[in-house]
Amino acid sequence: MSSTDTSIASPFLRLPGEIREYIYYHVLCSVDNRRQQADGYKSYKYDLNLLLVNRQIYYEARTVFRRNNIFVSIETPWPEAQQHVAVEGFVPLLITGDRAEHFTHHHLAVTINTRDHQSFPRQPRRFVILLDDLVTFCEMWFYSDLTYPGLNAHLHLTLRLQDPYALSFEDHFIPKALQKRLLEPFSMVKSLFEVCVQGPHYNSLEKTMREKMAEPYLTPSQCLEDATRLKDEGNAALQKNEYQAAIRLYDQSFLAIHIIVCGRRRSIWADAYFQTQLTTGPFAGQHAQL
Repeated sequence: MSSTDTSIASPFLRLPGEIREYIYYHVLCSVDNRRQQADGYKSYKYDLNLLLVNRQIYYEARTVFRRNNIFVSIETPWPEAQQHVAVEGFVPLLITGDRAEHFTHHHLAVTINTRDHQSFPRQPRRFVILLDDLVTFCEMWFYSDLTYPGLNAHLHLTLRLQDPYALSFEDHFIPKALQKRLLEPFSMVKSLFEVCVQGPHYNSLEKTMREKMAEPYLTPSQCLEDATRLKDEGNAALQKNEYQAAIRLYDQSFLAIHIIVCGRRRSIWADAYFQTQLTTGPFAGQHAQL
């Protein structure tokens, strides 16, 4: 049976293209395939059988899948990094192991290495995440540097952008809006030894990212002042019986001192960052951890 005959025989293919695309989106987009697990963990479970129906549906659905699932490949020299990212950072890993080593459909390749990586070479480990979770990955890195001060000063970061689906004769330039989503999360990663951005990209986006990287962390005094202000606002909301607003403000208060609350789980970061005597502000003369 020809593709034309299939289209005539299939009620689905007689639907307008816009409706078919809407259906493809909800079957294949990351949001509708995300599974929220206990204590803040999440995973993804895709059913790609739709792509096996026939040639026309394959090409139509593949276009929607590629548009709504942007992949980021991350490479590090430490075998324990993968578990750290998934377990402590709550970042869902989409592809690991040999499949990640051979995966090429990523728009961004992130390579993290040490200053002495050429003198002491290690077997790199790769894993793949979705762009949707890149902010969570960078937040985990942000908190890791606060927890282990001086860590980033030994790290080299390479960000290589590419269009994995462009043909050899086509323009490999990624749209600016997508480039921004790929580069902007790294703005919160500070004090790195070296940062290199490769592949065709807008220099203005790289410049903005580097400027934000150069901004210093809030001081422990500033963090505590913000946390106290938000706690007081939460108390005021509670007095007005605005319970949801109060909970949101309390969560933000914890976040200001780098305690992440998710349901019944609390992740406490940056202990080392608060191991200091405060000299300014309303808490001057006190130890930050107390």
